Amino acid sequence: MSADAIVVAYRSAGVIADCLRALRADDAIGRIVVVNNSQDVDTADVVSGFPGVVFLQHQQNVGFGRAVNAGRHHLAADWVVLANPDAVQSPTTTTECLAFLRGRDSVGVLGPRMLGPDGRLFRNSQYDIGLFRLATQSLLERHSPLRTLAARAGVDEWLGQQRSAAAHRTAHRTDYVIGSFLVCRRRALDEIGWFDESIFLFGEDQDLCRRVRLAGWEVWHAPVGEVTHSGGHSWRQLPDEGRAYFHEARFRELLRRRGRLQAQAYRHAYRARDWLGRAGVRWPSSARS
Repeated sequence: MSADAIVVAYRSAGVIADCLRALRADDAIGRIVVVNNSQDVDTADVVSGFPGVVFLQHQQNVGFGRAVNAGRHHLAADWVVLANPDAVQSPTTTTECLAFLRGRDSVGVLGPRMLGPDGRLFRNSQYDIGLFRLATQSLLERHSPLRTLAARAGVDEWLGQQRSAAAHRTAHRTDYVIGSFLVCRRRALDEIGWFDESIFLFGEDQDLCRRVRLAGWEVWHAPVGEVTHSGGHSWRQLPDEGRAYFHEARFRELLRRRGRLQAQAYRHAYRARDWLGRAGVRWPSSARS
């Protein structure tokens, strides 16, 4: 078993070398395709230092999903690694993932063990989106002591926020896995038509996993390998647009997964919050808001 890899870059000269070096070190990785969504020569120069890597240059930022889809035509393996440019795998992560997948013919998408930039476990196995989950998530994000207490007591998992650290130490089926680093069965991607190109940024991993499951495949997390993900490399370069894309992604996924009532309720809530912010009400900051 072997895998080809696609890395979508956006002003990624400062981070992509470590990503490519780590992919190259894994014997299970065959072809590597980099799709650059920014017109910076620095990223192209860095990638040119890796002979054999296929480099595709877009004339404008076409969004993550469309960029991945452009790279698919250069692949040959039955498995596809989708890696963010700021996600660095251990030298054997893909090898370990493919070993786990051997004989598991129903798995379409797998997320491996992931760490944050501080070396702590990053809980990349997620529950489906829902209005109750978003409401409690917002409450916990804005009250750090409450969030810490909820995590220690396991209440965050009971509220459908995220799976516990203990759950991440075992292999399990899940609703979706964060798209920073995925190992996907190419046949499953072909069946669903790969990424929805109408999604520019955010939520493409939720949408992909939902459609994979609807097509009869399973989505899994397994505590194999190790991927360190810095997080936010691309969207932090688009702070205003990124925030709008983030809220739109939540609205879109709620609409598709839960219906118009929950989606509209969410849209009215965050627009009301924006209005209050313009009126002078200050909220404690959170990661993406």
